[in-house]
Amino acid sequence: MGFADDFYYGQCKVVATSTASADNGKAVTITSSGGRTWSGTMAGGKCEFMLPPRDKYTVELVNSGVTQFSTEIYCGYGECKYVEVGMDPATPLGIKAIVNAGLEANFFTAGDEIYVKEGADSVKYRVLHVGYKTGTYGHNVILGRDVCLGSTRQMQTSNTNAGGYGATLVASYLDGTFYEGLGEDWQDVISDYTFQASVGSQSTNLKSEQHKVWLPLEYNIFGATSYAAGTEVTTGHAEQFAYFATAANRVKTVNNAASLWWLASPRVSNSAGFCTVDATGAASVDNASDSIGVLPCFMIAADA
Repeated sequence: MGFADDFYYGQCKVVATSTASADNGKAVTITSSGGRTWSGTMAGGKCEFMLPPRDKYTVELVNSGVTQFSTEIYCGYGECKYVEVGMDPATPLGIKAIVNAGLEANFFTAGDEIYVKEGADSVKYRVLHVGYKTGTYGHNVILGRDVCLGSTRQMQTSNTNAGGYGATLVASYLDGTFYEGLGEDWQDVISDYTFQASVGSQSTNLKSEQHKVWLPLEYNIFGATSYAAGTEVTTGHAEQFAYFATAANRVKTVNNAASLWWLASPRVSNSAGFCTVDATGAASVDNASDSIGVLPCFMIAADA
């Protein structure tokens, strides 16, 4: 591969990997900061290089002269680095590689189907949004379950929205038991997601929520606030998810029956409930102790 003359103790080993079988046979090139180039061919899902340490390198996957993936890495003394160069939009590592390359808009559109491992099951999710701008995520995609979980859930055991979404049973469940039940390959790529939501108790004050798996805000669904605090938009800068701009996509089911489902926005006009989407896909509200549908969502964002 062109590195034999450089071999000495402390070299950096770089392994280019791909989860996409179609990448076998494609070229991998690595270029140092000084312009020196190494090249190899993907075989069996990987291509290995031994490189001089303490340098920056550009790693590229090339197909018929067209660069399909490019990223920069730093190789330290005696390090071994794995670089996912394959961009398979059906796999967790492939999606991560796509957003790291800033190419999510080339691969995904709102409504695309992606199957996510939940325990022993492969479950259909939808691409809800491509390139969410609120926050400091850079390139990203947001995924949400195509249907609600098979079991309904209470936000709280009593009718209160005090403390906002982060204080709810649903938030605790999604970040805990549900997240832990996802396949490890998905856990490895799911990003922390931060949004601003009302603190509840009829307040328009916001609190910062950070979660791995979460529920959307009212504005994320409808592009308007009917029952949520308007500050979630004016101060929190919430955006509508592109998938939900189509009204029919707001109708979700629990065990094949259209159902109400929870949103993360507390109802601002009283202290008893949270915003919901009703069985027809319209904006609604429900008391926190009622048991209705839950639609998990998560984000895969580029590394900082």
